[in-house]
Amino acid sequence: MAGISSGGFPCRFPDYLAMRSQIEAVERNEPSRSWRKGSCFFEEGQAFSGWNADACKLIGGPGPATLQWGDSFAAHYVPGLMAHAAAVPGKLYQYTYAGCPPVLAYYSYARPACTRFNQRAIELIKELEVKTVILSARWLDLRSRGLDLLAGTIDELRSLGVKVVVIGQSPAFVTNVDVIAYANRAAQGERATWFTLVDSHFNEKLKQASAGAAFIDSIAIGCEAGRCPYLEGGRFLYFDSAHYSNFGSAHMVEALLPLIVKAGNGTDLSSRQRSLPASGARGGR
Repeated sequence: MAGISSGGFPCRFPDYLAMRSQIEAVERNEPSRSWRKGSCFFEEGQAFSGWNADACKLIGGPGPATLQWGDSFAAHYVPGLMAHAAAVPGKLYQYTYAGCPPVLAYYSYARPACTRFNQRAIELIKELEVKTVILSARWLDLRSRGLDLLAGTIDELRSLGVKVVVIGQSPAFVTNVDVIAYANRAAQGERATWFTLVDSHFNEKLKQASAGAAFIDSIAIGCEAGRCPYLEGGRFLYFDSAHYSNFGSAHMVEALLPLIVKAGNGTDLSSRQRSLPASGARGGR
């Protein structure tokens, strides 16, 4: 009763309430609006047969077409790509489905429509004359099934004459970033980092499974010694424990986009990533 009359946890920890308020403000707008939920980003039970190229053309510049294909961990790059639209060559389409990694051999009893969604991607690539495909997902979901499942999809795309870019697993934290920020408040400032749950060698294994594709390791770019930033410039980079906020997406894409463009142009990225002078790659707390 004392907790109720005193306002409970938030009242006793007003600094946490302030952090939570910032996250809630972000969540009101993401992902429904930024990810184009229901039209370009689908969840189980939503009819993706109505996917429309014009509605999901994020960028419509002249030049070859690129398809952003994957799950919510592909959709969370969309705000950043839009923020840096002037640097994106050609046309860019969004094709994303929650919990559905862009792997043709993937099947989920929880999301049976995922199989057809992925098969439809191949049809769209042909129809839209897509020249580059960006694959991104919560690749951790493939651990129990085998990362080598990705190889078949890459081979299929390459047989169509498509250049393939795989964005590796992005950071994931043990809990939502506002909780981490509260626990780590002694180290708060303009920038703060915390330990990612992603094994340090996971993306290396994923890169090996992505033979034939250009591989971009977002953890190698943005993190150091297993710690990844969740706060930059005093603003949260995530709106939960793993998905980028609009601000975080723009921040990360600023570093990723030059690599994506080079990959689309056929440039070898293998020796370029760890030396990238990205603002998010600084050390510290």
